[in-house]
Amino acid sequence: MTNKALIGIPFGCVAAAVTGYLLASRPSAVAGNGTGIPSPETRSEALHDRASSGKTSNSSVKNRSAAQRAALKENLRMLFEHSTDAAHDWPMREQAAAILATMSPQELEQFSKEWRFAGSVTNMRSFREIEDPLYHEILEHWGRKDPQAACLSLAETNIGALGEVFAQWQQRDPAAARAWLEQAHFPKESDEMRAIIQRNFLKQQVTDDFAAAREALATLKPDDQKQMLEEWSRLLAHDPDKRAELLSHLASRGDAELTAKCYKKLIEEMADKSPNEAAVFIEFTNLPEEQKNKLNDQVIGNWALKDPEQAFAKWAALGREDVPAKILEAISQWGSQPPDRPRTVEWIKTLPTGPARDKFSARVIGRNSDQEDAELSASLSDPKQRIEMLKTMKRRWEASAPNDAKAWFEKLPQADKDALGKAAE
Repeated sequence: MTNKALIGIPFGCVAAAVTGYLLASRPSAVAGNGTGIPSPETRSEALHDRASSGKTSNSSVKNRSAAQRAALKENLRMLFEHSTDAAHDWPMREQAAAILATMSPQELEQFSKEWRFAGSVTNMRSFREIEDPLYHEILEHWGRKDPQAACLSLAETNIGALGEVFAQWQQRDPAAARAWLEQAHFPKESDEMRAIIQRNFLKQQVTDDFAAAREALATLKPDDQKQMLEEWSRLLAHDPDKRAELLSHLASRGDAELTAKCYKKLIEEMADKSPNEAAVFIEFTNLPEEQKNKLNDQVIGNWALKDPEQAFAKWAALGREDVPAKILEAISQWGSQPPDRPRTVEWIKTLPTGPARDKFSARVIGRNSDQEDAELSASLSDPKQRIEMLKTMKRRWEASAPNDAKAWFEKLPQADKDALGKAAE
C-alpha cells in the first residue's frame, strides 16, 4: 500500500609609483546592488568589459617591462594577503579584476603556473578544492581571454580547473565551446580529458536543450552515459517538463536498474527541498507499489534527518512494523544530541510494543541517562534482547550508582529478575 499519508507534509609592499599606475589603470567603479557587493550579472559584465579593455591595450602590455610585470603580480598578492576575507572582499576583488584585465593571456598563464596552488598540485581533480580566491580570479580572466589555450594548458596541470574554465566558456558561448571540444587534441590522457569536459558540457546543456543533450549523450561510453543520467536526475528534479523528458528517455532505454537509481537521485533532490513535493510526485507515478513504498521511505528518512519529531510522527501514523534504515539513522542522531535525548525517549515510549519500537530503542539505549536506558531496556518485546540489555544496564548502573540500580532492579517483573539472576550464575 502506497504511503499516501506522506502527502501533506508541512514544512580574499609595492612602491607608491607602481600602485598609482595600477589604480590609474582601474576602470570606474562597478555598479552594485546598493550593498557594495556586485551582483553576479554585474560582475560578469564588468569582467567581460575589463577583459575586452585588456585586449585593446596591447601597446601598453607589450611595453611593460619584466619589473613592471613582477610589480603587478606582487600588488595582487598583497591585496589578497592583507584582506581579512579575500573570498568575499568584493571591492578588493573588483580592484584585482581591473589589474588582471590589463594582463595578456600569456601573462595570465605564466601567473597561474607561478602561483603556489597551481604549481604545487598536479592534476587536481576538483577545482573547488582550491580555495585560494586569487587563483580563481587568474583562471577566470585567462579563460575569458583565451579559453582554448587555457583548457589545453590546464589539461596538463589541473584537471578540475580545466572542467571549470570550460564550463564558464560554455555559459558564455556554447556553440564555440562545443565546436572546440569536438576537435580538440589534448597533449596527454586525451580520453580522460575529453570525458571530463564532455560531462561538464552535458550538465550545462541538459538544462538548456534536453533534445540536443540527449543526442550528445549517445557519444559517451555506456558507463559514462549511466553516470550522466544519474547526474541529470539531480539537475532536473525541480523542472517538471525536463524531468518528464528524462523519465521518458529512461523508460525507452529499458534498464530497470538504472531507472531505479535515477528515481532515487531525483527523489533525494526533491525531498531535500520539499518532502511534500517528493511525496506527491511519487504518488502520481506509474511505478509498482513496492517501489513507491521504497521511495517514500527515502523521503521520510531524509525528512527525519532534518525535522525528526514531525517526520517520526508521520511515520508512526502509517502503522508500519518495518523501519527504513534512514529512519533508524535519524533516531540515532536525534538521540545522541543531549538537548533532544529526553524527547527522543518520550517519543519511543508512545509507540506500541513490538519489533519497530525495539529497533528504535536499541538505537538509543546507551546514549541516555541510566534511568532512561533502563526504562527502554525493560520495555523491549523480544525476551532474549531484553535480558541482554537489562544485564548490561544492571552491570553498568551498579558500578556508577548501586543504590539506584538496586531500587530499579526491585521494580522489574519477577521473570526478568529471575532471568538476570540466572545470567549472573
